[in-house]
Amino acid sequence: MFTSAVSAVLLVAFVSFAVWSNFTKRTKIEQAFAATETGRPKKELIKELGAPDEIEFCRKPDVGPLERSCEEKYWYKVFIARWGFTFDKNGAVIHKAHNVSY
Repeated sequence: MFTSAVSAVLLVAFVSFAVWSNFTKRTKIEQAFAATETGRPKKELIKELGAPDEIEFCRKPDVGPLERSCEEKYWYKVFIARWGFTFDKNGAVIHKAHNVSY
């Protein structure tokens, strides 16, 4: 009985931490996303949000102008949502995107 109670407390603590952690990360990303405008330096974004969850390189010469000037994309992810920032060769934001249920 004691181990069941301890297990239940640990489970509640773990779930609470996971929910709180996702909420705080999501809030931080949403605020940075809303405040980010074209031209923002990559270094500023990294300083505010830390390392991205995924980096995508995107040099494709046979596509539209946005993709031609794209050097890399940074993706920040929380649960079923992700926020992307596209940078040019100078490390400046040229586009941003938000996807849900990718």
